[in-house]
Amino acid sequence: MQPVRRFLIDFIARDNRTGSVRSYAYDLLRWCRWLLCTLQVGVLAVSL
Repeated sequence: MQPVRRFLIDFIARDNRTGSVRSYAYDLLRWCRWLLCTLQVGVLAVSL
């Protein structure tokens, strides 16, 4: 995902620690997975 990539590159450029960058990356991954799952459940509910 390009917006996430841009955010993380900017986050790294601001001299944030590697652990912080990794933590943000995993949090964004979790959020994207949750959002995708939520959207899929919504589509299933509408189609029933």
